[in-house]
Amino acid sequence: IEPSYYYSRLKQDNTSSTELNDLRNKFSPNPFTDNISVELSEKSDYTISIYDLTGKIKYKEQISGSNININPSISEKGIYILELKSDKGKTYRSKIIRK
Repeated sequence: IEPSYYYSRLKQDNTSSTELNDLRNKFSPNPFTDNISVELSEKSDYTISIYDLTGKIKYKEQISGSNININPSISEKGIYILELKSDKGKTYRSKIIRK
């Protein structure tokens, strides 16, 4: 994926800011070292993706439920974008830091 492609996807997403605010999802700890605890406001099926700042996908997984632990196996320290998409069409993005 070219870096400009990922950022253009962020800007052209058709998810409204209301949908993003309604999700009230929590990712902890942030910064993380190994595991990330994901607390979701809605029980559903989700696709969770983590991208580096160049737009390269570093982790992708299908998850279900409302409280999940993931181990993205990212060894490089840095800033990443966590993207969460529900099967209901809602999208949430958050900056996460690998320390």
